[in-house]
Amino acid sequence: MAPLSGRFEAVGTVVLEMAKPSKKANVAALLDEHGTTYADEAGVAVEKNTPSPLFRLLCLSLLQSARIKSDIAMRAAKGLAERRWNTAEAMLGSTWKQRVDVLNAAGYTRYQERTSTMLETSARLVAALVRVELAGDHDAVLAAAAARAGP
Repeated sequence: MAPLSGRFEAVGTVVLEMAKPSKKANVAALLDEHGTTYADEAGVAVEKNTPSPLFRLLCLSLLQSARIKSDIAMRAAKGLAERRWNTAEAMLGSTWKQRVDVLNAAGYTRYQERTSTMLETSARLVAALVRVELAGDHDAVLAAAAARAGP
């Protein structure tokens, strides 16, 4: 009998559908095996589901996307948080040079200038989407996000 994949298992000549584990069970198993999440390590309380931790998670993801060591990106994310640049508005209140200095202090070299610009661009996009969302134009939010995402 050919091997089966997914949620099925062959037992003799009978094929049984196996129960699919819940998302919570999958997450628990991953955390048991691999420890903490990057968000936990950075002190980002994503379970709050509020703008500040979600923006911090966006920044952490952006910082982790460069070809640098994870611990350097983590230090950079913590450096941004220490300066209370935890929302799009707060990030926009910082200067390009201030952000570069924080990234450099964390050891984030070679990409710090580009990343400083990317942090500002991301903050501008988030702030614009929030303004449109607060105005109640949900279709405009979706259209703006789709336009930024590209084809």
